[in-house]
Amino acid sequence: MGVAGAGPPADEIAEAGVPPLAGVLARRVEVVEREGPGAQDRRRIASLGDCKAAILANHGLLTVGRTVDEAAWWFISMDRSCQAQLLAEAAGTPVAIDAEQAAKTYTQMGSYRSGWMSFQPLYDWIVADQPDLLEE
Repeated sequence: MGVAGAGPPADEIAEAGVPPLAGVLARRVEVVEREGPGAQDRRRIASLGDCKAAILANHGLLTVGRTVDEAAWWFISMDRSCQAQLLAEAAGTPVAIDAEQAAKTYTQMGSYRSGWMSFQPLYDWIVADQPDLLEE
């Protein structure tokens, strides 16, 4: 299992609820209070169930996947979705994506294989840019 996590911009939107754009990617996104490092975080990851992502209130994003590559892609997608949501709200009242379109997008782009495959060009770029990254 892969896990990715980091701070803002998710902090700004956790108070307002789950952003609709992020919900399209993850079907269900949890907003949870962060208890602290260690066992609590491992318990929280296990409790996500079929969720791919959580917005940890006052902390940031947490994503999971079957591989590190998949988790990293969901993190990048969620981060970009959070940024887009904040920009949309700053510009006015965003138009919500209807549930049918969100479900269709999820079935097309929400599989573990899609997450893994979407990360591969970025992985290739990182390794080409920093070849010593894989050296021990």
